[in-house]
Amino acid sequence: LVFSSAIFAEMPKLPSSLLSSSSISLSSPFPTNPVRYLTTSDGKTHFSPSPSSSAAELPNLRSTVHEYGGTPCQLTQGDLCVGQSYNTGITYETEPGKWSDGIAGKYGDFNQSGPDVVCIRERVVDGSVVNDIVRISGEGFSECEVICEGVDFYSYPSSLEGLTAWVEWDHPNMPWDDTRVVMLDEATGKKDVLETEGSSGQIRIREKEVWYVSDSGGEYYNLRGFVNGEKKVVEVQDEDFSVGGFGWSGGVRSWGFLDGGLAAVKSKNVKTGLTSILILNLETSEVVKRLSSEVTLCDSISSLTTRGNDIIYTGGSYSSPEGVYVISDGWETARQEVRSLPEDNEILKDYAPSFTAPKHIETSNGVHAYLYHPGTEAPPLLMKCHGGPTSSTSLTFRLDIQYWLTRGYAVVDVDYSGSSGYGKTYRERLKGAWGVRDRDDCFDVVEYLVGEGLVDEDKVAIDGGSAGGYTTLCCLTFQPKSIFKAGCSKYGISDLTSLYESTHKFESRYMDGLIGKYPDDEKIYFERCPLKYVEKLSCPVLLLQGAEDKVVTPDQSEMMFDSLKAKGVKTSMVMYAGEQHGFRKKENIKHALDAEEDFFAEVFGLESGGEAGLKMGERLER
Repeated sequence: LVFSSAIFAEMPKLPSSLLSSSSISLSSPFPTNPVRYLTTSDGKTHFSPSPSSSAAELPNLRSTVHEYGGTPCQLTQGDLCVGQSYNTGITYETEPGKWSDGIAGKYGDFNQSGPDVVCIRERVVDGSVVNDIVRISGEGFSECEVICEGVDFYSYPSSLEGLTAWVEWDHPNMPWDDTRVVMLDEATGKKDVLETEGSSGQIRIREKEVWYVSDSGGEYYNLRGFVNGEKKVVEVQDEDFSVGGFGWSGGVRSWGFLDGGLAAVKSKNVKTGLTSILILNLETSEVVKRLSSEVTLCDSISSLTTRGNDIIYTGGSYSSPEGVYVISDGWETARQEVRSLPEDNEILKDYAPSFTAPKHIETSNGVHAYLYHPGTEAPPLLMKCHGGPTSSTSLTFRLDIQYWLTRGYAVVDVDYSGSSGYGKTYRERLKGAWGVRDRDDCFDVVEYLVGEGLVDEDKVAIDGGSAGGYTTLCCLTFQPKSIFKAGCSKYGISDLTSLYESTHKFESRYMDGLIGKYPDDEKIYFERCPLKYVEKLSCPVLLLQGAEDKVVTPDQSEMMFDSLKAKGVKTSMVMYAGEQHGFRKKENIKHALDAEEDFFAEVFGLESGGEAGLKMGERLER
């Protein structure tokens, strides 16, 4: 790095209002012509484009199955949409942009089955949450038929011409641990279990063949098919076919069939870290063509589908927002169908020249992270910890990171042990070690950056949301020396035993693998609980929380705030009304960012706008 104070002086500050007004995301492109897709803005998701309806008339397509939901809708005949209307039930298009209501209930992970859809249903029976796979059919999508039941969890149901397949698993497994792939011949009732171990998903069916992505028996995810009664494995050396956030949100797919026995697969090279689209011959496993970022126009790709020989996907880069792209037959170059930012946010072009590209770093202990550096000498550092913890950071158009860069901070985004995208061995490094290995990895990255002279060791802060909030609090509480000088926990976990007793079904046994079985290992839970060791914590802490969070309930932040305040540690807390696990409303996205900047600026003696109205030692209701 070449340091220059002039670089920072020329950087225009990215306003927080721009981040909140630009918080439109694209997902789940559908193989229609023209392409339709989902847009999410201000907490609401719509099926787009919808030329004959205003946004106010469109249903909010959002599933909360397994709490994290996933793809909330699917196409049916005539390229019309059917899906879950948030908190009500099935909704469907009678014609493009015209919607009507179907059967009530809670559904998600939809897949087309002729004129019907198959999906996951979630309901409460005798006080317990129950999941099953159902077919929604009939006039007005008013009928519900159970296809399979009796297992704790299901995902990726797929059905075609009497053949149905799905992924299932039971407690205490999570979907990235051990799952089963099951195939059902609906005419005979015969079931075949295609996989009994490893992590599997992304099922697609064609011509009585069941294909899916799995890491069963291997280090990385590959493509597998059940063809003519035999299992077939399609793998490419050093390539991983997983999708980001694998297992958290149902229905997300990153591959699809092409004509002529081919498939298009989003792949990450495990040696270079580069993402590409591979055209594979399913019969020979040959790589017919590799579509690099020069062809796809994207450094990262989130979801992918196909239409004939067309490849349709969402993707972006550090300097361009996520958009919908199409690569047509021949696969020479992509064309952008739509970008996520509305026309009135073209102002971003004024800031793009100052955007900083991430640089991958790997410490001597094998910890992965991405450094964004403003180019100035020894700037303050903000470390970011992703949630999950079995998840990974995103490199696509991170305005929330560029915001800090334009204020002179360096930012390092850590993929600590347990993160996805680096193979099964790296993912399983966190087994039994949550709250220790991830914490030590964060220390390791800071010490690497300080040792290289890249940041100011006296101005190091850390933040994270959900599980990343827990890692943040562990770093602040259990640091062997004063490594972090301040931190911000966003809807983070402070009390592990309270979380175990209050969290939702999907994650209710997650900690069995991350920490140990409760209450048998209660001592370990106590030892890794930041709330129980507040006396060790001495640096300022900001707590941001959604009042309606059912994943990490508000009492987690409230207990930590009260304990810190009682000890005399500098702290502030903001409770956002109407927000759940993560902030969706524009005004709250803006305020949370302003609050964090104001808080760190006060701690480090830096300038800030002071717009959040924070006061040390006080709780703010929004």
